[in-house]
Amino acid sequence: MLKDNFIPCDVNAISQIPISNGDRKDTIMWNYDEKGVYTVKSGYWIGHNLMSTPCPSIVQPSVSWWTFLWKLWIPLKVKIFMWKAYHDWIPTKINIARGGVQTSGICDASRTCDETTLHALWECNKLKSIRSDWSNLVGKHVGRFANFFELMVDRASPANRKDAGLFCIVVWRIWDWYNPADEHARHSFMSKLYESGDVQACIDTA
Repeated sequence: MLKDNFIPCDVNAISQIPISNGDRKDTIMWNYDEKGVYTVKSGYWIGHNLMSTPCPSIVQPSVSWWTFLWKLWIPLKVKIFMWKAYHDWIPTKINIARGGVQTSGICDASRTCDETTLHALWECNKLKSIRSDWSNLVGKHVGRFANFFELMVDRASPANRKDAGLFCIVVWRIWDWYNPADEHARHSFMSKLYESGDVQACIDTA
């Protein structure tokens, strides 16, 4: 089943997840309650703390920015992916390692850098041609960013709905399609991207 649904490197990582030797059944637990049971009170508490906790090192999009993102003419799955990427919830090698899986956290493509969200979706050397094509397309130089949050807010600007929609789809396709071992796939990435109905719909409705 794993080999039918995941790429080889993910199959290897998933296979290393330790399985309990006990005979107890799995139980869904809520992490923010002593009894492990979700309540409205505990949900409100965690929500309130997330909203009020200052994060000076992170670019925080305003409510109006998120409203802009959710109203873009792009597929809902892309919007959800951007939300996950912003919160660093996608299964990069670094995040998998944090989850307890025995892995180095090093990007399989570059073999030199930690596979963070920013690295996997934009800064990996194997994505250089994609970044270059993007710069030529939108006429904007690709700068350096401290994290994916900064990149996302800079590229998906309300000032240009088309470019914002295209950027969201580009990074989603990078995660969905990118295969470090397939050189041909890397070179044909942008052509595949613009042949997709998702991008064409974005262009037509922007």
